[in-house]
Amino acid sequence: MLKIFNKIINAIKDMCSAGEAAKEYPYMKGNLTCGTKLIVSILDVKLGKKYNSNIEDIDDEKIVISMPTNKGTPMPIAKNLRLRFLAFDNCDVIAFESRVTGIIKTPHFMLIISLPETLKHAQMRHYFRMSVKLNVKFCVSNMDKAEQTHFADFENGVVEDLSGGGCRMSHSAVLRLTDEVVVDFTGTDIEDVWRVQCRVVRIPGEDSKKKTVNLRFINISEASQNRITRYVHRKQINLKKNNA
Repeated sequence: MLKIFNKIINAIKDMCSAGEAAKEYPYMKGNLTCGTKLIVSILDVKLGKKYNSNIEDIDDEKIVISMPTNKGTPMPIAKNLRLRFLAFDNCDVIAFESRVTGIIKTPHFMLIISLPETLKHAQMRHYFRMSVKLNVKFCVSNMDKAEQTHFADFENGVVEDLSGGGCRMSHSAVLRLTDEVVVDFTGTDIEDVWRVQCRVVRIPGEDSKKKTVNLRFINISEASQNRITRYVHRKQINLKKNNA
């Protein structure tokens, strides 16, 4: 009986140790792995540049990343430089902070950074605006009236860039600042997003060939906004993979 009791106690200790390890090293769960794409910025620098990098190696003491670059220009580096990271894990985006602890010069320049104390799921809807080409329909109306508007009466538009918070759309209609517009995404490759209510927040300078408006999503459901955000993230990740 005592042996059984001791086995139970040891099993509980093992489970507690495993739980502590998982809590102390959240990156061990697979959020950060070799090859993870990174966007790097320098902490405490307002409106600073963003640099591209990726994880080359990781263990329970350090992370090694490729030299961050912006259009081929390396990031200015100093030991103990504090950095902010956005890591792209499939359709998820992880935010963390770290500092430079060393530089590797061969076979090529890489940085050694400290392990992050915490990993956070980034709220990315305000970070990225992605160039796209989505053929959409729209009408100048609020959502209630749009439900009663025949689809054939919707205008044609093309969404040219997109974020979780809004989009830029080219069109041939007459739109004014603060107009409410319902954009119908049916038929695009954004899954399970139908109609989204928007407000015209900016009308860029128009030329004779094309009119565009900047739209902000309003009264959008959290589910639809998350789907649009994930769609933008996937596009961003695929672009980085193709440019790697």
